[in-house]
Amino acid sequence: MTKQSLVIKNAKQILTIQEDSLGIIENGTIVIKDGKIEEISKGSKFYIPNSKFLTVDASGCVVMPGFVDCHTHLVFAGDRANEFEMRLAGKTYQEILKAGGGIMATVRQTRKATEEELYKLAFERIERLLEWGTTTVEIKSGYGLETEQELKILRVIKRLQEDDKITIVSTFLGAH
Repeated sequence: MTKQSLVIKNAKQILTIQEDSLGIIENGTIVIKDGKIEEISKGSKFYIPNSKFLTVDASGCVVMPGFVDCHTHLVFAGDRANEFEMRLAGKTYQEILKAGGGIMATVRQTRKATEEELYKLAFERIERLLEWGTTTVEIKSGYGLETEQELKILRVIKRLQEDDKITIVSTFLGAH
């Protein structure tokens, strides 16, 4: 990722984490230089070092550390929303599995999908993660359950890492 210099000003609150405590700065400003926080202060009157700093007005907003999602299987195909309805109707997981659902439904749909299809689906999911403040995500393989299928998923993860939109940690989970 490009390391940008940034000033976030007028934040209603800035949440900080130091060791084991949460701090709250009311009406604050953050100065980020080359991707690293240089200053966090109360108020918005300060010297901006040069015009290369992008300035963001965060009036009315809370600024907080990004979320880290440490367990996802983000590269998959298919939709099992109907299983949620089945669970609400009292079906057990074993009954859903016998009806063709469960994890094997995702495995079948993921195996059928091309790398490009899996990439597009995962890319859209990453866009949603970013919108909700996730900055780092672990993506596990696991829905292939065969060597070539797991490699297909890992290639998609590698391509997503190259997009450089979010920090991705890849985990091979072949024995899922």
